[in-house]
This record gives sequence, structure tokens and C-alpha cells, in this order.
Amino acid sequence: MPMTFTDDMVENYLTNSEMDTSGTASKQRERLSNLFDEKGDHLAAWEVRTGRPWDDMTSIEADILLGKFPRLIRNPGLLSRLLQETQS
Repeated sequence: MPMTFTDDMVENYLTNSEMDTSGTASKQRERLSNLFDEKGDHLAAWEVRTGRPWDDMTSIEADILLGKFPRLIRNPGLLSRLLQETQS
């Protein structure tokens, strides 16, 4: 399910994961996205980093993410973004 991670949500996730909540919002986002990446949830990590839900991802962004994490080829959410029509 697509999620928009607000700054407050990021801080709450860090707190609940007993992780450091110090630093700027972008540092907190990077810290949490690294946690999601470590757990293998690369789509959620992308959502945290960008502050956008995955269903807002462009096909170019999907292609870049797939290049970093080829196993995402089996992820229906990423595939839907990868195969979307390019808007002019």
C-alpha cells in the first residue's frame, strides 16, 4: 500500500525502532530509509527518502530503483510504475 512518510511519521518510526532521532529531517529520512533497505523493503525506503508514495513514482525513477535492486522486478507496485505510459 502506498504511503506518504511525513517528517513526523519518520521520527515516530525511528523512535519506535529505538533509533537515533537527532539531526535534520533529511538525515532522519536517510537513517530510516537505510533501515528499510537493510530489511529488503526497497520500495518503502524510496518512499521515505522522497516523501512520496510509490504510486507517484515515474517510470524513470522506477528504472533507476530497479537498476539498484534487480529483485524488485517481481514487485507488482514497481512493475506498475515501470510499465506506465510516459506522459508528454
